[in-house]
Amino acid sequence: MEQGGYTNIERTLLILGAGSLGQVVAEMAQMSGQYTKIAFLDDAPTPEKERQYTIVGKTSEAQRFAESFECAIPAVGSNAARLRMLRQLRAFGFKIPRIIHPTAYISPMAEIGDGTIVRAKAAVSRYTRIGEACLINMGALIDHGCQIGDGTHIPMGCVVRNEVKLPPMSVFMPNQVVE
Repeated sequence: MEQGGYTNIERTLLILGAGSLGQVVAEMAQMSGQYTKIAFLDDAPTPEKERQYTIVGKTSEAQRFAESFECAIPAVGSNAARLRMLRQLRAFGFKIPRIIHPTAYISPMAEIGDGTIVRAKAAVSRYTRIGEACLINMGALIDHGCQIGDGTHIPMGCVVRNEVKLPPMSVFMPNQVVE
């Protein structure tokens, strides 16, 4: 039942990777107010990570959590691993959310694929389509009419000029202008 824009739906989120990116994704998910429970799967847990976060297993164990978590998202730096994990999570029956920082600007005419992470102060202009499992980092600017392939990483401060078409798993340098 919805009241005043809020729902009483309790959503749960499983994040694959408790490293830097996973921690940022958890923070953004908490800021969204959409998730009542957030936990991690991580292949290299440390005492520091375990003190700060709920790590429930290894990434290879994702399938056994499909009953207890509604949503899951890969949050690892490797484009290929992020895309592979997304496909596995979908096959296991998880819903794959988009995690978007509240300060990011996304045109209502843009399309953002499942499992894509859009960080603070990024801007995605009209008629742009961003594929699945992409990482749009802090301050990235993507102009109108772009097509961003699955698993692509647009790093901090990168500018993608209008009408650019990027193949899957593209990688760029911070502050690069892509024409």
